[in-house]
Amino acid sequence: LAGVRFNKPHLELANHSERRNVERWMCSPDYHPTASCPTPGHIRDHMFFRIADISSEGLQLTCSLRNKLPVPGLILSLTSNFGVDGTFNTPVQIVRVGFTTEGGKDRLSVGVKFLTLTARMKSIMGQYLVQFSNVQSIDDLRAQGFWPASIANAVNFSFLTTEAEYAEVLRLRKRAHDEDKNL
Repeated sequence: LAGVRFNKPHLELANHSERRNVERWMCSPDYHPTASCPTPGHIRDHMFFRIADISSEGLQLTCSLRNKLPVPGLILSLTSNFGVDGTFNTPVQIVRVGFTTEGGKDRLSVGVKFLTLTARMKSIMGQYLVQFSNVQSIDDLRAQGFWPASIANAVNFSFLTTEAEYAEVLRLRKRAHDEDKNL
């Protein structure tokens, strides 16, 4: 019994700069979207993933270590579920496989890139991101092509009930006024 492993040499070992060209948004740990796909080479078996973060080019997925088949270059038919926002199917290609820890458990981390991405898919992901992720501004999402259907679901509106709330609103309005340079 013999084992052989071939690795591509890394030319940029000393360069620790960010290699991603697009912004990534972390998914809420309380409301992870999920994904699944048929296990390649196995009949009636599926791999199940949590979507850890989202970008306009791909997803970062995590799954159980029992999944031994995710290897770079493999193309999967991924079904992504974003809860009430929607579900879609799309082909993805695995570009990176590694390990991560979630809640004290070791998990497989799988980076995938989209091979097909429609406006509907971007709308579904955009709606999730505006409601449940670390998005700072709707403009950031739109710059990457994510057009959520509505931001009303991501904002809670209510009436002021105390003088302290009124003072807070005035402070926020002054801050917004100052930051917009409206003198």
